[in-house]
Amino acid sequence: MHKKRLLVVLAVPFMLAAVVAARLWTLQVADGAAFEEIARNNRVRIQVLRPVRGTISDRRGRVMAEDRPRWTVSLNPGKVLDPARAAAEIAAQTGTTQEAAARSIGRGFGRRMADEVRTLREKAVDETLEEVSGILGVGREKLVAGLRAAELQILEVESRERVRVVGLEAPAGQRREALRDMLRRFERRAEAEMVAAAAPGYVLVAGIRYDLLDAAEAARRDWVANAAAEAGLDAGKVLKKLAEAEKASRLRAVKAAWSRDHVLCERFFSHESILKLEASLENLPGISIGSAPARMYPRGVCACHAVGYLGFLGWTRRGGEEVNRYEEKEEGGFFYDGVSEFLDREQYEEMEAGGEFVRDLFGKSGAECMIDTELRGSRGARLVEHDRMGRMQKNLKVHPPRNGGNVTLTIDAELSEAAAKAFRRDLCPNLPEDFAPRGSAVVLDPRTGAVLVLVSVPGFDPNDLIPPVDPGKAGVLFTDPAKPLLNRAISGCYEPGSTFKAVTALAAFAEGMLKDGETIGCGGTFRKYGHSFRCNARYGHG
Repeated sequence: MHKKRLLVVLAVPFMLAAVVAARLWTLQVADGAAFEEIARNNRVRIQVLRPVRGTISDRRGRVMAEDRPRWTVSLNPGKVLDPARAAAEIAAQTGTTQEAAARSIGRGFGRRMADEVRTLREKAVDETLEEVSGILGVGREKLVAGLRAAELQILEVESRERVRVVGLEAPAGQRREALRDMLRRFERRAEAEMVAAAAPGYVLVAGIRYDLLDAAEAARRDWVANAAAEAGLDAGKVLKKLAEAEKASRLRAVKAAWSRDHVLCERFFSHESILKLEASLENLPGISIGSAPARMYPRGVCACHAVGYLGFLGWTRRGGEEVNRYEEKEEGGFFYDGVSEFLDREQYEEMEAGGEFVRDLFGKSGAECMIDTELRGSRGARLVEHDRMGRMQKNLKVHPPRNGGNVTLTIDAELSEAAAKAFRRDLCPNLPEDFAPRGSAVVLDPRTGAVLVLVSVPGFDPNDLIPPVDPGKAGVLFTDPAKPLLNRAISGCYEPGSTFKAVTALAAFAEGMLKDGETIGCGGTFRKYGHSFRCNARYGHG
């Protein structure tokens, strides 16, 4: 009897040890690779390193455009409110246990407790923004605008996907293009209206605003049904596809809003302000600080049309359809250039799909556009280890970016400024008082043909068009009747004037059509090939 008891007493610890050993084997051997990957992802991140864009200088080395470091402050809404804290506060409000509240909340993407969760998250986000605003001296409304702009970008990505899915139900050809074009225009208007209707709250950042999304979905469903019927399509099939796309779209949208770092502001902050914010990061969950090169135009308006400016690619109209120029470059493999050995194409495309590169800037005009590829360089990457607060501890691997090439123009900055000053108002006394001087000046070096001056008046300051763009300044530039963005030196339509007489006279002499001392009378009309060509002076110049 005693021996049996002894065997049982000895067997129990051995059995427990065997269970622990089996579990350890499962965790460390059978599932070890999976857990190692999860742990690595929790403490290691891949960061894309953006190259410094090349400098643009004039013929004497004066800098016309260059990159300077600029601080970015970002917010990850998914890290602002701790799930345990949310469950505890909801439990206190509803009189349930914290465990029951946590089960009701789930991941926070569903309709259950949606209003309660959104209220808590909005409060947490607003408290964080208020704290950041006080430290950096940036108006809270500016920070909110950054989040709302991020929401609008996410909604735009999802609307493009809906347009694509719905377009699959239309037959190829004109009807498909017409349906997609109509839906795209409807979607773009609806996105802006939805974000405006969410004021002063958010559509996605603090949790799904089901009231807004439901209303938008109902309006979209009615509109698509009518459009499909007009296009001669089976409205039932199109609506079925749309419903499937809507369901997937909502989940993707809120995940994108909660899992990304959204830029709140980009500025040339003082180091004192950044250090103060870094010291407060432990009390500001979700906030992160970074630095990125930003384009600057030290000489402002000087030769602005020749130098150009940067901006987002945006949309263009082509073949009766609106085309997203970013997506075109994306499909052409423009962004992937073999970044490093630890960031393969699949990971790169995941980052791309997650919105990592949607804020990339491209040359929109002038030299910035013409030699954009040479100026931009190529990206790099680094593998960094971070702590539980998301603060970087050390670099594990680094693949440096390749900076863009520097470019020297034949333009002379001082000559360009002098040419622009020649269009001063006091030098144009015959112009009406409400009419600003307009015109262009081009100066060539006769020895080499180099363009020394390419000035169009009025001009603009390229710094005003670098994102984030001030809507007031941009509005003035795009609506000004003087059209400051128009490069009159190469795009204006002007009569050649008397300066062209020397060209035609030389050509006539070269062809033997004129003799020395011969004169030609101008009666206001020249008839040739059965057509009358008129002079700008009605009765001619004599």
